[in-house]
Amino acid sequence: MPSSRNRKKNKGKERKAKKAESERVAVYDKWHGLASGKITLGRGLAQNVECNHGLDLDMLPDISHPVSRFLHTYFMCDDIRDTLETNSEVWNNCNYRKMTADILINIGTNLALSNVERKVGNLATTIMLFENFVQTNDFYSTINSRDVATKKRDLSIEKVSISMGKRDVLKFYRKRMSCKCLKKMHLEARKTSPIKMGGCDYCGELKGRALLMVCSRCMVDQYCSRKCQVAASPGHQEDCDDYVEAEEVAVARARDLPKRNESNYILYSNCVRADVRAQNPEASFKDLAIIISTDFKSLSADERAYWDEKAAEDKERYVKEMAAYMANVTDSSVTDAFFEEEEPNVPKRNMSSFFIYANANRANMKAEYPDANFGDLAKIASTKFKGLPADERAYWDEKAAEDEVRYVTEMAAYEAAKGR
Repeated sequence: MPSSRNRKKNKGKERKAKKAESERVAVYDKWHGLASGKITLGRGLAQNVECNHGLDLDMLPDISHPVSRFLHTYFMCDDIRDTLETNSEVWNNCNYRKMTADILINIGTNLALSNVERKVGNLATTIMLFENFVQTNDFYSTINSRDVATKKRDLSIEKVSISMGKRDVLKFYRKRMSCKCLKKMHLEARKTSPIKMGGCDYCGELKGRALLMVCSRCMVDQYCSRKCQVAASPGHQEDCDDYVEAEEVAVARARDLPKRNESNYILYSNCVRADVRAQNPEASFKDLAIIISTDFKSLSADERAYWDEKAAEDKERYVKEMAAYMANVTDSSVTDAFFEEEEPNVPKRNMSSFFIYANANRANMKAEYPDANFGDLAKIASTKFKGLPADERAYWDEKAAEDEVRYVTEMAAYEAAKGR
């Protein structure tokens, strides 16, 4: 029989395990609620953000998923570097990184819409990390890269906590989230705060960003005066070296990346632009683009086939060069994602009822509104679709349901054929 001492140890372990499990559930419920739009304002008050901003809430991972484990560590720790070892499976998998970034974008958007200032700046920095991260040993060069470091500077908690800094936060999430309420709030913030604000990295004085001096070496830290820059120099030197080294890594990586393939139209445009410019010396850039586009659309079948062949050759060149580049990347999930993107037999994704309606009626709308551009036609289609009577709307909803069944069936057959 176990001794009383061992029984006490076992009971202690059980209590710790129960406490850890209850904590894990509480944190899961917390971030799940934030992603779902359930914002706690404190003192028993709460606010619900009804718009889900395009995130499928049914697809949020369960509590045992690696992404959920990462979010638990992230919301419990003070430093994101703590997740490098404890949640390496997320950092090493590009699909998990994308899922995590999408969830954090949704949480940040909900917090911004609710005027909750906590964590929005930190969340933005984490999102930038996931968007720019490539390899496990790339963390420090990523966090110190100019894109991430300057965004971290501009979205710092000290600046976000004042009304003049909120336009930067709203802009950050608006660029990543298609949401009318977020767009409206951002436009209002731009009117309220027409000047982009920044803070001196030495004395903390807030000024218009255009009036601040930026370190000419790292292009990250900024100061309100030459005096502050000189005073900050001893402490800034080490950070400056880190920023410069990280930027060199980023530039080297961009230099090594193969040039993307170009479409048949871009190849044609590059070839004829000089001649078209010579024939139309007073034409603006926009006018030249219209002329070239019109000429391209009027090409004969044989001429069009020539440029199609050129585009196919360029794509083949890009795929080969990218394959050679990916062979040197240690993150296998990046390689898998690239080749998965290039697979030619992946079933076409299903379309929503609106897109099916728009595609079916685009020719009629173009004939009815000959002067409307692409954006105008999209707005017209949206207005007409919203005004459809119930029976017509049901018809297009049924078409969308049929297309979804088609996609699911084809995708199942595709996955089975690949032996997944």
